[in-house]
Amino acid sequence: MKEALKKFSVNCEPEMKLLLACISIDTSHDSKNLINAISQRKLHWEKFLGLCQYHEVLGIVYLRLVSGFKDYVPEFILIELKYEHENNCKKCLLISASLIGLVGTLRKNTIRAVCYKGPVLSYINHKDISVRQYCDIDFLVEEKDVELIRKVMIQLGFEEERKIKGWKRNLYQWFECENNFFKVDTGPWVEIHHKILPRLLVIKDSNEIWLKETEWIVFVGSKIEVPRQENSLLILCLHGSKHLWCKLKWSADLYHFLKSHPGLDWSYIEVTSKHLGIERLISIGLNVVRHLYDLELTGRAMTIASRADDMYAIETCVADSIDDTSNGKRTSNKFVRRQVFNFFVHKNFIDKVTYLMWSLPARAIYCLVRVVLR
Repeated sequence: MKEALKKFSVNCEPEMKLLLACISIDTSHDSKNLINAISQRKLHWEKFLGLCQYHEVLGIVYLRLVSGFKDYVPEFILIELKYEHENNCKKCLLISASLIGLVGTLRKNTIRAVCYKGPVLSYINHKDISVRQYCDIDFLVEEKDVELIRKVMIQLGFEEERKIKGWKRNLYQWFECENNFFKVDTGPWVEIHHKILPRLLVIKDSNEIWLKETEWIVFVGSKIEVPRQENSLLILCLHGSKHLWCKLKWSADLYHFLKSHPGLDWSYIEVTSKHLGIERLISIGLNVVRHLYDLELTGRAMTIASRADDMYAIETCVADSIDDTSNGKRTSNKFVRRQVFNFFVHKNFIDKVTYLMWSLPARAIYCLVRVVLR
């Protein structure tokens, strides 16, 4: 099988190579030589800084470079990275405090909210809430609790992103996977997820799976509920695939999660992904980190990663997405890339046909719905 992502990591520009090396936490002699060799080449440091900002990995890069490679980096780059990292630390403290407060309020209202991504993932992966870059708080909830949560959030002074009522709200809820809230002047965005993926992807998804088995961790002095480790890995793969892994922050999250959780139950991951029909989404996630960061997978993990027989088309879409730094602008290339990716991640021919028959009419209807909901 041709490996498009491996080809991308080998042939990409030196600025991207340095960025990939910085994300890797491998401290072996070979890794040090690699970073030293790249840093001694003529790099466009402004471009490197721009890539760090676009891919939202400034914290990881800064901590990696100051840990022993400062002599190879221009001072103005280190100053800018330090400034950005310190600002991120302040923001992370505010978001973490807001998270603890929200968890307590929801708990008082007998609402079960499972935390994931954001500061919680940063703590789980790095034991440090400020390594990742994030701007919101994410909760997984039961769909029946969404309306009650909406009332609680409004009482707390939050506003809805979409102020819709009645049948419009029901229609939005059916199509979308989240409800977003914000405060005009202060506080982070809060995303309430009743699913991980929007319905347009035509993939079986239910928070019943993610909420069935959870764990409790101590986060900033408070006990909070998080998904089971294996489910967290599945969710990271789904979330990255939702965005075609276009920003390295998502693959970095998965990479660091795998490095910090060596004892995962891969039999459970295999069975659950098969039950949900997301085997290829898990395979592509594992292949992304395997090829971009030279992560060695063994045993059942490697079996899952190498299971798809037409991964080249999917990997090509991902590699092109990572290389496309148009920063959220909608283009025809992105649309085609998305459709190809969504088509090939479905396992068998019937699922592929179902996706085409459903997604294209549904997308047209969805566009009309978005117009109606404005």
